[in-house]
Amino acid sequence: DDVRALRFQILIVTDLSTGVKTKGLYLDNQNQSVWEAKNAYSRFAYLDETELDELIVFLENCDKTWKNEKPANHTEFVYLTNDNLKIVFWTQASNNWQYSIEFTNYIFDNKIEMTKKRSDDLVEALRKIKTQMAIL
Repeated sequence: DDVRALRFQILIVTDLSTGVKTKGLYLDNQNQSVWEAKNAYSRFAYLDETELDELIVFLENCDKTWKNEKPANHTEFVYLTNDNLKIVFWTQASNNWQYSIEFTNYIFDNKIEMTKKRSDDLVEALRKIKTQMAIL
């Protein structure tokens, strides 16, 4: 599955000595620069099941906030994974909300700025992935 410049893949790792399976989500920028239509180095991050659940809750909470509240001051909501994927909703003064996804463990071509509508696409894709993970 994918959302604009992000591609999602479910990973399942099995410990061969115990047989215990660990599931997670691998996502990358599809080897494309987010600023130019040319190949760039791939940026990626891994989220385990707990981080995936937390990210879905974060996005749902942000969704409620930016759809129902007009910002009065500089406000920022940030979710940072253990693998340095950063999701940010922010605003300056009474301006409109902004939304970005950033691979903070890379220096160049690592930030994707999106419209708020795209956050709906992201949370829907993550919910779908969570459902698929439960089946596997």
